[in-house]
Amino acid sequence: ICLPAMPSDAIDWDRVWNGDTSTVAPYIHDALEAATIRGRGRGVRTVAPLQAGELLLAEKALATAPEAKLAEVLVEMQSRLDDMSWRRLDMMCDGEPLAVFDAAVPLRAWPDAILSADAPRGPAEGRLVKLPRMRRIVDLNAYRCSPPVSEYAFNHDEQAQATEEERHEAYGVFPIGSLFNHTCAPNMSKVLLADWVFLRAARDIEPGEELTQFYCDIRMPVEMRQKELSELFGFCCDCERCTFEEKLQKGNESGLEPWKRLYSCEVPGFHHRLG
Repeated sequence: ICLPAMPSDAIDWDRVWNGDTSTVAPYIHDALEAATIRGRGRGVRTVAPLQAGELLLAEKALATAPEAKLAEVLVEMQSRLDDMSWRRLDMMCDGEPLAVFDAAVPLRAWPDAILSADAPRGPAEGRLVKLPRMRRIVDLNAYRCSPPVSEYAFNHDEQAQATEEERHEAYGVFPIGSLFNHTCAPNMSKVLLADWVFLRAARDIEPGEELTQFYCDIRMPVEMRQKELSELFGFCCDCERCTFEEKLQKGNESGLEPWKRLYSCEVPGFHHRLG
């Protein structure tokens, strides 16, 4: 897959927001690498400083379909995928323990750079992903795709809201996007428009930092987030935000100091300058 350089300002975002993604090309930022991250399994980090707003990933779904049908669609179409796309699909998390790899690899080279010489290199009869495993891949990795603009625009109260069935009409699988781990205080923004996902730096990010996204609605209270993450993805989040909010609920003031800086709205140096 050819991934040309495509900085954020090279995209006509007005056209994208209005549903025209015809000029968007797949893109992975040069600074990103896939790595085994202690305590978190596979993940993605940066080897260079990233500025807030930088485009990090533009990825088109391998396939989109109603959530209940997506696994069947992928099973049927996988034999027609190019070798790289199939290898990325085959390497997606399915709930089983993931193989650990010692050396980080450029994200653009994932997963070829970690595969042994005799590893499957493309779709072929006898090594295609079977439906039960594909269903697990979809359950753990699929994103709900959004129609242009409407999901992100303010609506009048009298406008009809999407039904639950309509909200599940279009799901997609994004093998590269799914490598980014979850936190309830992510350092990336994630926007899904039609069958594309766009990941951008939500703040300045230092070299060596893991790049993180959200798997659930992070506007929910901590107990609701933990319940959803446990039921849908099989883990509980132990990020700084969750730790702070859980201690706050328990009234454990002695354990809050390390996390108060996350929620401080005080102007740095303000009291010092007053004195």
